[in-house]
Amino acid sequence: MSSSVIPWSSAAAARLPGPLRATRKQSMASPGSSRRSFSIPEFPAGGRAVPAVGLGTALVQFVAEDVRAAVLAALELGYRHLDTGSLYGSEQIVGEAMAEAARRGIIASREEVFVTTKVWCTQCHPDLILPSLRESLQNLQMEYVDLYLIHWPMSVKPTKPHFPIKREDIMPMDVEVYGKQWRNAIGLALQK
Repeated sequence: MSSSVIPWSSAAAARLPGPLRATRKQSMASPGSSRRSFSIPEFPAGGRAVPAVGLGTALVQFVAEDVRAAVLAALELGYRHLDTGSLYGSEQIVGEAMAEAARRGIIASREEVFVTTKVWCTQCHPDLILPSLRESLQNLQMEYVDLYLIHWPMSVKPTKPHFPIKREDIMPMDVEVYGKQWRNAIGLALQK
């Protein structure tokens, strides 16, 4: 698997608008080279900064070992933001790779990595939001995620996450009822 590093110079980071300006240094290494240091821009977000550079784990018909290797390689390179979602089917692999990275000393702890996951349209129903989050946390083998998103802002007939979505399966979304359950889910998702 070939890897590449996006080069961020401190001069380039200094030109970014305020919210994107780099807030910390991390050592990053590219394969076959010595370690080097550069700035990773972050977005301020409440009590935790969000690394602007992250690894997405969405693949159609992925090979589990490839996803695990990609997550480990990204963490070794210094990535500290991982993005997954219930639709992708990669949450368990991401969680296992993070646990392995901690055992190998690549990361000090789970808190070092910003983890995003998403609820899929088939679970965008008031009675399915919390169970979907609990399933994602179980799959990730984590007590919390840093960001829990609505993958697509629509509701579809409740089934297992799947894609594509049929037009006739789209349902009305009660935003008020949904909003109340969503606030409960966010409280659970962010509990440390």
